[in-house]
Amino acid sequence: DIMGTKNDRNTSGVYRAEALRLIQSRRIWILCGILWLYLMIQGTEICREVGADREIIRGFWQQTVIQILRKKETVVLVASVSGIAHAASCMEDFQSRFYKFYLARMDVGAYIRGKIFGNFIGVTGMILAAGMLGILGIYLLYSPAETGTIEWKKELEAWQIIVNMLFTYCIGSMVLSSMAMYFSVAAESVYLAYLIPFVSFFVIYIMNQRFLKEIYYLNPYRWFLIEDYLSHEKLQMWGMLFLMYLGWNGLFADRVVRRLNGE
Repeated sequence: DIMGTKNDRNTSGVYRAEALRLIQSRRIWILCGILWLYLMIQGTEICREVGADREIIRGFWQQTVIQILRKKETVVLVASVSGIAHAASCMEDFQSRFYKFYLARMDVGAYIRGKIFGNFIGVTGMILAAGMLGILGIYLLYSPAETGTIEWKKELEAWQIIVNMLFTYCIGSMVLSSMAMYFSVAAESVYLAYLIPFVSFFVIYIMNQRFLKEIYYLNPYRWFLIEDYLSHEKLQMWGMLFLMYLGWNGLFADRVVRRLNGE
């Protein structure tokens, strides 16, 4: 019971420390700003394509958000930055003199759980924060100029698609960021935390298109762009991505334990 209580304190302490690190991390805020700026630029370009002299019907801003989220360029950008949010902190810990002192006060399991928790919160928080701020910006850009009556059914359907796509973006990014955590620790390189999401995305995509095209699960664009609400295909995809996420986190935990044991 005493050990269990100590482990619980260790775990909660790590969670608080990782949450504080995320709040204070300049990477998180810079990446949120980049993603928000990208959404606003895309929204402005679509507005220019439509033309300022054309009538904008009610709900057009929501369709603009959906169109941006469906772009492959958006997928590549989000996938590329997904590992930067928190994965680099793993190797920064190992390279820090404070690291050994930090671990001496807790069990390794608490440290690993804290890192996985921090990565989860960092990646999903970054995407959701940038996404909601971008959505707000596009709403303020378009909504005042829209004409026509509100059709609540269409409004709810559009929101359902937007929320569903943001959720799917989070799942795809979590898989890539967990890969970045593992490879950065395994290769002892902070830079891999930055490169692995981008490199892995295109290596998997090229392999899928050349050799395994019939296996749609291995097309990383589908990890982000399947949007049919609770369709059988999407549930299968989510299940596969969840297993991949667990697998990479398991490899990460194993690697951390081996590194601590000097292997």
